[in-house]
Amino acid sequence: METIINNNNTQNALSTFFDKYSEAQYTDKLWSFYRAHVLYTESINRINATTDLTFYEDLLNALRTSSQLQYKTHAVLQIQACMVEETMVSLEGVVELIKKAIPVGVIYNLSPTADELDLLIVLEKSCTKAYQEFESILDLTKLGFKKGMCTVHSYGLLHSLMSRGHVFYNTACVEHNIIYKKNNEELLVPLSRTLFEKTKSESEILFKVGIDKAVHFYNGVQLYINNEVYDMAMFMLQQACELTYRSLLNVLRGKDVKCHSLVVLRKHVKRYAPEVLGVFSAVEEEEIKYLQLLEEAYVKSRYYYDYTIDPSLISHLNKSIGLLQQKAINLFKHKMDVLTQKIEALGIN
Repeated sequence: METIINNNNTQNALSTFFDKYSEAQYTDKLWSFYRAHVLYTESINRINATTDLTFYEDLLNALRTSSQLQYKTHAVLQIQACMVEETMVSLEGVVELIKKAIPVGVIYNLSPTADELDLLIVLEKSCTKAYQEFESILDLTKLGFKKGMCTVHSYGLLHSLMSRGHVFYNTACVEHNIIYKKNNEELLVPLSRTLFEKTKSESEILFKVGIDKAVHFYNGVQLYINNEVYDMAMFMLQQACELTYRSLLNVLRGKDVKCHSLVVLRKHVKRYAPEVLGVFSAVEEEEIKYLQLLEEAYVKSRYYYDYTIDPSLISHLNKSIGLLQQKAINLFKHKMDVLTQKIEALGIN
């Protein structure tokens, strides 16, 4: 078969392809192929799946047509794509992809486990583009890390935050978290012992005020549960949870989140204090549902006289928030220990 291409054919071929496949569909199919055949640097168990020959033939036809080339086909193209369920790309593969996609200076991985990624990417110092331009392309879930998280930061903004003593970034952007550094790229380093001493002192005061208030609400919950006043117990649990989240965010984020929604607060906690997540359920979707029940109780316990709640559910929420507060206290202590190490490393001003 011999085909001569012209401009009309090119437009028709491309239109046909993009009319047939949505962005979500062709993106998902291309990522599946890329994961299965390009990114792997380690041996994995692959599951043979039905190959989507139609999609790849349509794609090849569109590419060939748009290339304005004359070609001959003597046989039916055979594509043996191996699809993988729950694919797990190597960390090296992810880093290589990111390096090719954006101008990376340094990459930090904050995750303590191998099956999750929590990447903090610092752009090259010379990069002048707004960092928001890059965030949309870094979706780690498409690479098989379903719990993966990735944020992108400009060198200038991050340097400014760290030089003002920002607790989270000064404890996250440390040498042992580096998984990639471009040659000759400058690292963000602490500037002043006095600054960190001041930051540590102010953070300890701010956290204590917040967590003490959260604990007071939690202690009140026990009184209401013992007296079987479950609607008020739910209201107090919501307050205890919200104030615990805020006690961490005010210190680690550096400013308050002007919102009462636990689901919204959790999104911020996921970036700045992911260690405290998962106390309600190891499944994120389930944990969010528990938070939504607490949000509902914040209103209904005060304004709906017929509001009731299952005591067994209250028992679960009570234990979960108790664990949340303990995790928050332990995490804050760890962050202060890291700051103390930085202070000691700086020596005497």
